[in-house]
Amino acid sequence: MVLGALAAKTGGSKVGIAVARIAFWGTAAMGITALVGHFFGASTV
Repeated sequence: MVLGALAAKTGGSKVGIAVARIAFWGTAAMGITALVGHFFGASTV
């Protein structure tokens, strides 16, 4: 999120929106990855 904020500031975009977008899509990606792992029987052990 720090790099996203830096990129937004450098590009002249709103930092808050960039951070929120990164947090949302990062969380969504982790959830989808966990769901796929659950379906395929992946284990953390």
